[in-house]
Amino acid sequence: MWTKPVVASVAVRIGIVIAIALAALNLVWLVAEYGRLYSSINAGIAQGGSAPLLNHSVIRRDLTIEIALIVAAIGALSRKVGGLLFTLIALVWVFIEYIGWYIWTKQTIVAAGLTDLPSGVPQAWKLVGATPWNLVILVVAVFLFLWEVRVVRESFRANNTC
Repeated sequence: MWTKPVVASVAVRIGIVIAIALAALNLVWLVAEYGRLYSSINAGIAQGGSAPLLNHSVIRRDLTIEIALIVAAIGALSRKVGGLLFTLIALVWVFIEYIGWYIWTKQTIVAAGLTDLPSGVPQAWKLVGATPWNLVILVVAVFLFLWEVRVVRESFRANNTC
């Protein structure tokens, strides 16, 4: 059975473009970042060193965020209320990952017996290992979430007045 798209408005199209661009750009960043890490590990081993211990929860977090962004883009592409709600759930998933990242950072600081992150530790906004790109993802995901909430709310209003 064919169902009518939520709205064929510019707002929906903008949300779709942002969701796809965010997922695609984050995938490029992910491949580049982990490719650089892999090359660095291989170079260290070639010089007689050993492979570093990798925290697999960090890899899982990055992959989970990417999967959520892809799910959000697919949900937005449907242009139906159900798909847009799916997009909202995926974006909440991204926020939960960042909250978990923040909690993990705080626990790491406490476990190390520190009060704050040392200046030499890579960080952004007090998240261990975060880069400015990670913050761009979070900020754009927040705005995309608010945008999609607006679109879904407007579509519900439009469907109730018909």
